[in-house]
Amino acid sequence: MSKNGIEVITTHVPASSSIEERAAKLSSDIEIKAKGKSVNIIALYRALGMLRIQTGAFRQLTRSYMAEEFNPKTPDRKDVR
Repeated sequence: MSKNGIEVITTHVPASSSIEERAAKLSSDIEIKAKGKSVNIIALYRALGMLRIQTGAFRQLTRSYMAEEFNPKTPDRKDVR
């Protein structure tokens, strides 16, 4: 991407932390590194799964976790598209 003139920002989040903890770290890193610019997020969880790298984070990517735990605790924000 960089070779095509696209600015690339990389961050690292704790692999086995909760969604909330990883989101907070990701948000903080993006805020610091992007300096107010819009960003597109590209994640590598699918690649990790294909390599059979297991972390507690994968359980949080299931539909049941999203429907039963994450969504009820996470209200929508009008300023997020």
